[in-house]
Amino acid sequence: MLRGAAKNCSEVIPLTDPDDYPAILASLRSAAGNPNGVGQCTRAALASKAFRASRDYDAAIHALFDATACRNARHQISPEGTPT
Repeated sequence: MLRGAAKNCSEVIPLTDPDDYPAILASLRSAAGNPNGVGQCTRAALASKAFRASRDYDAAIHALFDATACRNARHQISPEGTPT
């Protein structure tokens, strides 16, 4: 969902950091609740932050699987993705 929101930041406001809430709420209040009160540059910056959060999560999951991967030769996968 997060990546989808970031990809569609022209239509939605991808929020991943609670520290961003006050500024976004202020923008929405000043625009009488209209989401267009949050500019495209702000949305793009928030999308970048969302992709960074997704990247960091993916890296953490990768590290977890890498650390616990089965080392049995018949279950190993080569870097190309083919069984060895």
